[in-house]
Amino acid sequence: MLSKELNQAGIPCEVRSGVTLEDGTPSVPEAELWVQHDHDRRNAYMFCVEREIGFAKRGQVTTLDDLDEQEIAA
Repeated sequence: MLSKELNQAGIPCEVRSGVTLEDGTPSVPEAELWVQHDHDRRNAYMFCVEREIGFAKRGQVTTLDDLDEQEIAA
C-alpha cells in the first residue's frame, strides 16, 4: 500500500476522506492520500513517478513505428 511505503521512506502521510480498515488499508476507492508536510510533496511525487504508481502511472508510448504499423493494417 502506498501510504505504508511512503511512511517507510520517511515521507509521513495519511489516508483521508474514506473509510479505512484496522490495518490502514483504504476500503473505498475514493480515499485520498495526504502528505503531511508540504516540503515532502516533491519527494512523494518522485517516489510515485519512479515506481509508476497512481497518478504517475505512465500510459503506453506510441512510436513512429507503431503509427506506420497501424497505417499498414488499415
